[in-house]
Amino acid sequence: MTTTRAVTRLLFLSLSGLLLLLAIGCSDSDLPTAAMFPDGNPVADAPAFPEGEPLKVLTRNMYLGGRVGIVFGADFGNPAEIVAAATQVWGQIQHTNFRERAVALAGEIAEHRPHVVGIQEIPQYVVLTPSPPGTPPGFVEAQDHLQMLMEALEGLPYSLAAVQENASVTLPVMLETGLHYVQYTDRIAVLVRDDLEEPVVASGNYQTQYQLNEYVNLVRGWIRVSTDIGGVPYHFVNTHLEIQTFLPIQMGQTQELLDVIMADLDGVTILMGDLNSDAAAGPGAPSWTPTYETLTAAGFQDS
Repeated sequence: MTTTRAVTRLLFLSLSGLLLLLAIGCSDSDLPTAAMFPDGNPVADAPAFPEGEPLKVLTRNMYLGGRVGIVFGADFGNPAEIVAAATQVWGQIQHTNFRERAVALAGEIAEHRPHVVGIQEIPQYVVLTPSPPGTPPGFVEAQDHLQMLMEALEGLPYSLAAVQENASVTLPVMLETGLHYVQYTDRIAVLVRDDLEEPVVASGNYQTQYQLNEYVNLVRGWIRVSTDIGGVPYHFVNTHLEIQTFLPIQMGQTQELLDVIMADLDGVTILMGDLNSDAAAGPGAPSWTPTYETLTAAGFQDS
């Protein structure tokens, strides 16, 4: 006997502070159906935990702290221009109080107690000094914003399910003590509440990438965390797609997301992320890309 499996998809997009939710379902006797996810709040009406608590999910972009477009727009054939651009952005980053923001995010998590948290753009900065050829660079300091968040979450029932490293770039920066190099590594992560059943984790980088120049390769990634809730398979996918400026790259990553990472998943799939696609805009707007329309055309219904 052949059983038709249902697939229910919920999509969270972090977009200029706006949380967007999409859902779709098809009927089946032992899996969630569209009727289980009314337009008001699909996740709140998802199959509850045994104790009756509804499923809660949170997604946030931590933000790297500076306008990297300044570096992207610099002439990489001109060392002085690269130093000036990188120094300007590093100055912006130093004026961002990441620890205070980590405490604020931890407070939000403590207030709402989501079962799963997807985080994008989690910076790690390592400051290095130049060294003679053939010797490793000198270490000055490191800023790990994921570590700051985990310290702020101490005492709360949350664990790291997965961390995925994406782009890593090292650029020269002029500080008061002279020329240094700052290595920036971009990451995404998924946190799970400790009462969630033991998850199965997969992660990786998209094959679709953009080599900006010989120094900068724009790499993005994804994390998929699968578990069972109330007898229903759940798949939580967290990602950060390429920016609107590099539209073909973003669209290639979107297709990988649909055709590979989220393909053929039974049960409920929840996509959390910063997709860099403005659902409220249209063609011609700088914030618009076809990603939103591509996802709805693939079967997602905007709730």
